[in-house]
Amino acid sequence: VLTTCARDYITWRNEFSSGLESINGIPVRRFPVSRERHPDDFGRRSKLVFTRRHSLADELSWLSSEGPTSPELLAHLRHHEQEYDYCIFFSYR
Repeated sequence: VLTTCARDYITWRNEFSSGLESINGIPVRRFPVSRERHPDDFGRRSKLVFTRRHSLADELSWLSSEGPTSPELLAHLRHHEQEYDYCIFFSYR
C-alpha cells in the first residue's frame, strides 16, 4: 500500500511518519504531502466552481487547492513501476 502521511482530508496535514511500516502484516509505505489544504480558501474556491460561472483557470486553481499532492509518492511510482502490477487510485468521497 502506498499512501500519504496525512490523517484527514480537511487539512491534509502530515501526521504519520513517512517510511515503511507493517499494518496487520501488510506493508504500508507513507509519503509526505507537500502542503496542507487551507479549508477557508478551498471553500471559497469550491463555491466559485460549483455555483458560479468560472474560467478554466479558476477550475485549475480549485483543483490545485484541493490536494493532496505528494511528489515523493509519484516519484516512487515512476522509479519502481516494474514492482507493481496495478495501481488503484481512489478519492476520499
